[in-house]
Amino acid sequence: MIRILFGLIASLGLLMALGTVLARNLVHAALYLVGFFFLVACTFILLEAEFLALMQVLVYIGAVAILLLFGIMLTRNIQGDETTGVGGIAMAVGGVVALGVLAVLIVGIVDESGGPGRSAWRQTTVRPPVARADDPAADPRSRAINNMGKAVGDEMMTRFVVPFEVAGLMLTAVLVGAIAIAVGEGTEETPRRGPLTAARPGVGGDGNGAAGPSPAALLTTTG
Repeated sequence: MIRILFGLIASLGLLMALGTVLARNLVHAALYLVGFFFLVACTFILLEAEFLALMQVLVYIGAVAILLLFGIMLTRNIQGDETTGVGGIAMAVGGVVALGVLAVLIVGIVDESGGPGRSAWRQTTVRPPVARADDPAADPRSRAINNMGKAVGDEMMTRFVVPFEVAGLMLTAVLVGAIAIAVGEGTEETPRRGPLTAARPGVGGDGNGAAGPSPAALLTTTG
């Protein structure tokens, strides 16, 4: 059952990823990306990493995807045109790079799948019993799984603190750049029409250059 669910989620994830890359409308691409992030969270749930699934939803769907949508709304051309397309050479190079990354992932998965001399993390497929974090008799896998929040938090604030802070700075730079682009587009100079056209010399009340009647003539006519 787990394998069937994983195959279904993985297939939908591939479709969402292709939709993100191939969609011409930027709003549709962002929505496909949100769907892909959600399917990644489902994969974390299948791996019994509930904390990572929750962080995937809160951080990527709740923050990054919304930030992307705000950036898209601040752009004028969301539909795309022919100038945004890529040539055949670029697509071929991208395909070769994608196949290379896929080969590296396959080799890594096969190498870490288990075997003689591997640790208990890779040899077992059964969830270990619940254990306290301070239980010396519990194996490391039990303590890590049953205290996922503390384990991930310790890793993020110690070994991965620099990438964590760099990612925050990059997201801040994206938000500031989007605001700068929006402000720059809103302050473009536009031609203005003078409020008093008749005050200019040679321009009468009709705006065609003919002199209008003088105030004295108007008084004489009305009198």
